Amino acid sequence: MTHSTAHPRLSPRAPGAALRPVALASLLAVAGGLLAAPPAHAQPAAGTAAARSYQIAPGLLGPALSAFAGQAGVTVSFTPQQTRELRTPGLQGAFGVEQGFAQLLAGTGLRAVVREGGGYTLQATTGSNISSSSAAGAQTLQEVTVTAAAPVQPDDLSPAYAGGQVARGARLGMLGQTDVMDAPFHITSYTSRSLEDRQVTTLGEALSVDPSVRSAAPSGDVADAFFVRGFAMGDNNIGEIAFDGLYGVAPNYRLLTDYAERVEVLKGPAALVYGMSPNSGIGGGINVVPKRATQDLTRVRADYGTRTQAG
Repeated sequence: MTHSTAHPRLSPRAPGAALRPVALASLLAVAGGLLAAPPAHAQPAAGTAAARSYQIAPGLLGPALSAFAGQAGVTVSFTPQQTRELRTPGLQGAFGVEQGFAQLLAGTGLRAVVREGGGYTLQATTGSNISSSSAAGAQTLQEVTVTAAAPVQPDDLSPAYAGGQVARGARLGMLGQTDVMDAPFHITSYTSRSLEDRQVTTLGEALSVDPSVRSAAPSGDVADAFFVRGFAMGDNNIGEIAFDGLYGVAPNYRLLTDYAERVEVLKGPAALVYGMSPNSGIGGGINVVPKRATQDLTRVRADYGTRTQAG
């Protein structure tokens, strides 16, 4: 008996059918890795970070840079000498890091440079940049000429007219040093140069050229007697002549010009200016301005002594 063994018949497959499971597994693995990985974004270049809003007031440059760096999350290094006495217009609005530095440093001659290890540092810009930034932020004002006169001190004397014989003003008591054009009285102030040029020695000789004053004292008399605008100033000048604006200080008799810097004559009632005179003269007043030292008195004293004792 012949036995035959039946073998099952295998159906033929396509050549790529055996590779499909492997390819499918590979695709699933790649897809799983992509799903597990975080989403990737394009990294911004240095200095082009997203703009932020800043509110930095104008003021000193150093504190403003520190405040901006803290808000922007960057570091900036500079020395106090670089920002000394420099000011910034501040920062108002949204800016990037480099834009913010440029705005804060406008017109200062400085710029922010990226350091190799990260952060920023300040460097001086070129001469052209300095001039252009300064010209852009600075304004040139028109030239202003200021002219002022020095304040008049109580002891100052009024300047003299051309020729130096008569001064432009006089001391009028409570009115102070007053110009002849501003005085409510008619005044004449004879300078020391006038007294020297005429070689006068007494007050009567000094006032002999004034048409409103007449000396009634005879030559060689021991006392002065004056009439101002026809009114007598009292009997023999008993305290009628003011000395530096005060009555009762000048000598009661004849006055000499050795101590007179100026002789001032006021025509009209002088009670408002110098006060009531001792004899109530109404025609006017005469004031003698005393000489004063131009410099403080300096004295030098040296003593030498010796003591010996023999016994």
